[in-house]
Amino acid sequence: MNQENIKRFRVKLTYVERCRLQQVVEEIFQNLEGTGFPHELLPAFIAVYKSRADYVSENRLASIIAETKSYELYRLCVERRALNSWGLSKIMMTGIKDPALEAQLAQELYDIRTQPENINRFAIVRAMACNGTEKSLELLEMIRAELEKSLPAREKELRKLPDGVDVESILKRLPVVPAFNLDVDFYELVKSATIEIEQRLAERINAEGLETIALK
Repeated sequence: MNQENIKRFRVKLTYVERCRLQQVVEEIFQNLEGTGFPHELLPAFIAVYKSRADYVSENRLASIIAETKSYELYRLCVERRALNSWGLSKIMMTGIKDPALEAQLAQELYDIRTQPENINRFAIVRAMACNGTEKSLELLEMIRAELEKSLPAREKELRKLPDGVDVESILKRLPVVPAFNLDVDFYELVKSATIEIEQRLAERINAEGLETIALK
């Protein structure tokens, strides 16, 4: 965004009418031209968002935090409960450090781990793969073990077709298949995430060991 537009939107944010903040934010994003949310606009946005209870969509809030890495705005959104697990996952992927963020997402993932239709499972696991710690790894290993135990039995059950099966009974079974396939995809993602976290933790331990040796 060029400096002229930055100045223009700074004025718009400063004097935005009540309940029009979302509209101004949308205008800003429409003028980004492939660049991230300008850091120069962040103070004005935080000031007006903090001073009133105007609505801004979770998608835009998460994008602003992810692109600016503003811990101040992140904490403000958490206090207002303006972000759900999807938005928090997007923020965790940027590397914002907050043990409470990881703990909240871990609890959310635990609660929804057996819900194939819940796409937030995938968003949380991807975030954990990027920046999860031992806490994330412990939960993902538990989920991986559960799936490794349940998926083979479910697949075996799905392959059974009783003698004399009719169309109606087949139709009743069909919804189970997409759920099974989603869980297979979820398992592959969980397995991949555990490997990524293990590698990252191992690299960190090795780096700390080398640093300790260097100090001796």
